[in-house]
Amino acid sequence: MPYEIIAAICSNKIVNAAATKLNETIFKRIGFGMKLKHEDEMNKVKARAPVYKAQAKYEIEDMEAEQALKRLDHEERIRLRTEEIESRRQHNLESIVAQSYQAIPDDVSEDPVDPDWVFKFIDACQDVGDEEMQSLWAQILAGEITKPGSYSARTLQLVRTLSKHEAEVFVRFCSCLWSIDSSEKQYPIVPTPNIYSAVPGINIDYDALQMLDDIGLIRFDALAGVSKIFGFKNPSPNIRVGSLSLTFRYFRTPHLFRYKEDQCPLEKDVNIGHAILRGYPVMMSWFLWYLNGIAGLERSGFKNLSMR
Repeated sequence: MPYEIIAAICSNKIVNAAATKLNETIFKRIGFGMKLKHEDEMNKVKARAPVYKAQAKYEIEDMEAEQALKRLDHEERIRLRTEEIESRRQHNLESIVAQSYQAIPDDVSEDPVDPDWVFKFIDACQDVGDEEMQSLWAQILAGEITKPGSYSARTLQLVRTLSKHEAEVFVRFCSCLWSIDSSEKQYPIVPTPNIYSAVPGINIDYDALQMLDDIGLIRFDALAGVSKIFGFKNPSPNIRVGSLSLTFRYFRTPHLFRYKEDQCPLEKDVNIGHAILRGYPVMMSWFLWYLNGIAGLERSGFKNLSMR
């Protein structure tokens, strides 16, 4: 019974001065006034429920549509970025492969190239867009196809980290390499005193050699040797010359040198310095430096019998 009376007052079924005063005085403090307001609001909400539901559905659908558009836009940006990267990589690889074909000799090994090496090669050079650096990678690929196992995975990683400047200096250094007689080793020959000064067309100086040593391409001892100086002083390693002639090969082109009769020793050390190249590529040569090397040999007492 008490609840029914209070409920009747709260619902305005009982309306008089006493009910109004009672409601204002205590109902809010015992929760009924709030309940009345709450119930009233709930009734309003229930009355507008279909509208709210429709609006909520629309907002949800609109939100879902917006999220879907954002997701599609995000995915599209990923696709476009990926396509651009892969397109550039494909162009780089095709350029390198095409250049390598020009450098592969007619006589190549029948041994296949390790598939793992091929994938590592692709990963290492696919982002190289500079034409000169592509030429370096093309030479590496050509060398590996010609003789599988020529270049290790470590070599690929080292070349991958080379800057263009470092690669250019190394290429200039490689243009100084000669082989002697039947030896397969390659020796850098720099006519004295040009090792510590710029030579036109080459620019191989002390700092350049030290830089190549720092990045691990050669071993350079400023006091003893890979000074790569051709002469007859003590720095090691030396080649013992006991014959009257030597055959120097410059990029597979042989040149026979014989001591001039008035300068012929019985036995003499030829200090040329030995580069520890660990299988790195020889790319190209400069004709000027080629002539410089021959001139250095002739100044040291040899006569070139191959150039008449």
